[in-house]
Amino acid sequence: MPASWAPVTVTVVRRTVTGTDERGNDVYSETEVDYPDCHMQPGSREEDLDNRDTTTSEWWIDGPSDMDVVETDEVKVAGVRYEIDGKPKRWGSPTGRLAHVEMTIREVSG
Repeated sequence: MPASWAPVTVTVVRRTVTGTDERGNDVYSETEVDYPDCHMQPGSREEDLDNRDTTTSEWWIDGPSDMDVVETDEVKVAGVRYEIDGKPKRWGSPTGRLAHVEMTIREVSG
């Protein structure tokens, strides 16, 4: 992808269970891998004012074909951490090679 079209670096955060604490709760470690040359664009935004003041912001990310990301990971962009909404999609090209990875992410605040 041309750098002008994909100027964003996305950090994939993967949590792995490494044991349990004294109360039997899972203990996690996190690994982070940066993927430069990603494209990010805004999606929808919703506010829930009936039950509490909550805003959900949705974004779409197109990443490089070698991006190792699954739906249980989280991503960070410019220091903001997002959940992945659903399974990332892997798009092929007309040549049969993997062209890029696409995912929807969201941030819930409030």
